[in-house]
Amino acid sequence: NIYASDLPWNESFEGDLFGWSTIVESTSDYANITLNTSATNVQDGSTAIQFYNSGDLTANLQLIAPNLVPDMDGYRLRFWTKGTIDSEIILAKWDSDMNILTAIDTFDVPLTYEQTVVEFAGTTTGNERFAFIPVFATTYDYVYLDNVTFEEIPAVPIADLSVTEIDFGTLSIGEVAADEVTITNVGAGVLNISSIDILGADAADFAYSTDEMASMALAPNESLVITVEVSSMIGGNKAATLQITDD
Repeated sequence: NIYASDLPWNESFEGDLFGWSTIVESTSDYANITLNTSATNVQDGSTAIQFYNSGDLTANLQLIAPNLVPDMDGYRLRFWTKGTIDSEIILAKWDSDMNILTAIDTFDVPLTYEQTVVEFAGTTTGNERFAFIPVFATTYDYVYLDNVTFEEIPAVPIADLSVTEIDFGTLSIGEVAADEVTITNVGAGVLNISSIDILGADAADFAYSTDEMASMALAPNESLVITVEVSSMIGGNKAATLQITDD
């Protein structure tokens, strides 16, 4: 069980599925729900959930969260997904006896990781078990889920970063590598970004850019994508800090 005293509660699936349940109903012996540790399939950290339907387009795969005891009013659920074109994920809930499944909503699954936020203002029931159920676009298809958070609906802006570390790997002298950091306002009200800086002894080897039309004032659920590049004419380990200042 997850109690009010445990909140905010986050599940990043680092190493196990303790407290979670799975249902796999398929005509294929290879359809499954597993932990995936490939860096390309993880939103942040080292592990994500992988749903795979093998040759069964209508495979019923359900990942069921631990029982959430608090009344839902004033709380929200956040989670990250990615998959293939036209894939979807159903957010549903089981009743306390696990004999009635009710769909809450269906969400498109993007090609790259994006966060979904579901608020439960006005919902007074508690003792809920949420289920994540992928809807596949084709056979031999994958959907990924990572970083599930259950928390109070905030009253102020909150900055959330898509990643907290970027590893550019090994580069040749003069080679340029780039990656992205997305900052999202997951709270209430406007998040004003006042400055973006690169700090550290190797800061000169790094650069950042944003879309010239991008706003630095992020309304709830709005995001700013920051592209970070690295290149050096001198060998050795390079590191710097991307500092984003907001209100």
